[in-house]
Amino acid sequence: MSYAALMVYVDMREDAPARIKLASNLAEVFDATLIGIAGSLPELPSVDPYGMGAMVGELMTLEHDRAQAAVQEAADRFKDLVTGRSIKTEWRGALSYPGSLLVKEARAADLIILGREAGATYPYNEPNVGDVLLSAGRPLLIVPQGVEKAPAGSAAIVAWKETKEARRAVHDALPLLRHIPDVTVVELSEKDDFEEAQGHTEDVVAFLSRHRIKATALAEVLGKKSAPERLLEIAKEKKADLIVMGGYGHARLREWTFGGVTRDLLQTSPLSILLSH
Repeated sequence: MSYAALMVYVDMREDAPARIKLASNLAEVFDATLIGIAGSLPELPSVDPYGMGAMVGELMTLEHDRAQAAVQEAADRFKDLVTGRSIKTEWRGALSYPGSLLVKEARAADLIILGREAGATYPYNEPNVGDVLLSAGRPLLIVPQGVEKAPAGSAAIVAWKETKEARRAVHDALPLLRHIPDVTVVELSEKDDFEEAQGHTEDVVAFLSRHRIKATALAEVLGKKSAPERLLEIAKEKKADLIVMGGYGHARLREWTFGGVTRDLLQTSPLSILLSH
């Protein structure tokens, strides 16, 4: 089991070059094809429709041209940043909602790479992380701003919770974890659940060892610090550059809302996060 194809979302945000470099570095690790992708949709103008047909038509033409130019700019940026790299590349761009395009094209990739701020400012040009996680059927690698180093070759934290999302995340991360020599499986529990947490983490370590991945178990009673704070503290102690975890949350009115720990880590983690749902 390996990653044969990676998909990275390309936009004109200032964090995009680092994200594309990280994706290129990771593609080299796996000898994988790197697929760049971008979507943009013309935004419907907010004008009074009565007596303004000509103006609406002009605005729609301008919006169509803007969206087309945004996709072309992204294509040019991707080409500039991957030229000269020893990897196979593809480009996919369309006039479409970015999230819908990513979900549709996810069939071509093993792992989708997004920026942490994706979808935060302009949904016509950027996918929403939660919506993609909910619908793509693929793991996401969420990259914080400025991180270029591929999360392989150093250390990783598996943030364990006894859920199907965590089980899915560990399985989806196996190819990446095989390239990481120091993996720590962490479960933060209440005092009454500590022995169960020990059993859970030891089981996950045994599972990883069967896949030729060296890991250690760490169960802890959560103290005064929040779970995200303690997980990041452990990651710093271990000099990790990756957190593997389930993506938790709920859908409300067709929008995905992350649970507290997932949301806080996505907002504050200086490390890349592999999420599965």
